[in-house]
Amino acid sequence: MLWDEEDKRGWLINGTSALLHLLRASLKRDSIDKFNSEFLFRPEQMQEPSMPHEPDSAIEVLLNPINKKLKIYPEREDFIRLEDRVEHFYGILEKIIDHQVNAAGQHGVKLKLSPRKYLEGWDFNDLAADRDPFYPCMTTLPTVGKGWVDFTRSIHAITLFGRGFGEIMQPADTTNSCDRWAKLPTDGYYLAASISDLKEIMDVHGNQNVNPMNLTIPDRLFEPCQCVRKKCRGHSDFAQVLLPSIFRNILPKKNPILLQRGAVIFGNNANFKPDRRGTKNPVKEEPLSPSLESGIQF
Repeated sequence: MLWDEEDKRGWLINGTSALLHLLRASLKRDSIDKFNSEFLFRPEQMQEPSMPHEPDSAIEVLLNPINKKLKIYPEREDFIRLEDRVEHFYGILEKIIDHQVNAAGQHGVKLKLSPRKYLEGWDFNDLAADRDPFYPCMTTLPTVGKGWVDFTRSIHAITLFGRGFGEIMQPADTTNSCDRWAKLPTDGYYLAASISDLKEIMDVHGNQNVNPMNLTIPDRLFEPCQCVRKKCRGHSDFAQVLLPSIFRNILPKKNPILLQRGAVIFGNNANFKPDRRGTKNPVKEEPLSPSLESGIQF
């Protein structure tokens, strides 16, 4: 997860995309640092994917044989090449994953004791600049931003903190978009994830064919905002609410949601207030999130 501490929003992306972001950021830093006279890489040399802006586009860039052999710095009888830099960052991310698994304890028992308001991770710039050593860091989330924390913890997502990540995901067609939803709103503590990556998560952790789907509840995922559809004042709230499994049997059955191309926004939805009566374990009045004890079935 790339968490933008300035914009107060996050992007859940696959590992290869995060690896490519780190690679590009590190090359940019090398091009302007005090050793740039030795820097050999030129951005225009890199072969870009045949289909850009797709969830798997990063794989094509990283595996391209021409890209892998691009020179970065001279080294003795040869050169430090792009594939060396990729392997370096791959190793760092692998160590972070191992550290996170060890810190979580068996079955994530230590994470269950950590308050949901604390979002822990690592500084993106520390990794891109290859600062040694680099240390874990943390930010505090308000109530509206805590609903997806258990979800990201349960899938062992690494959090990388930064500023100015920009529009990691945005609509391919803005014809039916309004000013509010033409991009992921800032300062709302939202988390965006692509449908493609969510399907991968469901393949590992659960079932995307469950009805009602336990991953998201408000079912108007892909409709235009009401300001466009109904030409009325105000906007639709497209934030999807993550629920504990205790709500599975009391939620109404709905038409199955077709998971198509696009992205989902997780966060607090002002229009969604589930009836907590009838549950054996009532939840306090705060945005709901899945219980780690439930195994998070999607």
